[in-house]
Amino acid sequence: MGAVTTAPRFRVSTAAARVLEDPTDTQLRDLLAELDFRDPQLLVERQGASLAGQTLQIRMDHKLDPDDGRGYIVEYRGGGPNMHFRATVRDSSSRWRATASPAADLVAKTLRDWAFEREGWHGTMMWERIRA
Repeated sequence: MGAVTTAPRFRVSTAAARVLEDPTDTQLRDLLAELDFRDPQLLVERQGASLAGQTLQIRMDHKLDPDDGRGYIVEYRGGGPNMHFRATVRDSSSRWRATASPAADLVAKTLRDWAFEREGWHGTMMWERIRA
C-alpha cells in the first residue's frame, strides 16, 4: 500500500525565501523570533482553492528602534477585496531589550491561532480595515 499524502493546509515564507509547509507551533514561534532587519517579514498563506487569497503577513515595524523595544505590523486578508485588515503592535518600553517581549508574544499567539484556525484568533488585536 502506498503512503497517503495530503496537501499542506498552509505555507509560510520569509523575505529570505525560506519556505515551510505546515510548520508546527514551535516552528512558527521560531520563525517569528528570527525576524530581523535583513529578513523582516513572514507571509502565511492558506492552501486550497476555497482558501485562495487568505493570508497573514507579519513585518517588523521599522519606525521603532530595536533598542527601544519591538514592533510588528500584522495584516490579514480574508479572501475578498473588502477583507484586508491591519494591526500594529509595539513594546513601548526599553526594558524589553531582553528576550521577553509582550509584542512578540501577542503576534506569535495570533500567528499560531490564525494558522491552525483556532477560534478567537482575531480578538487578540485591534484591527483596522485597509481600503483598496
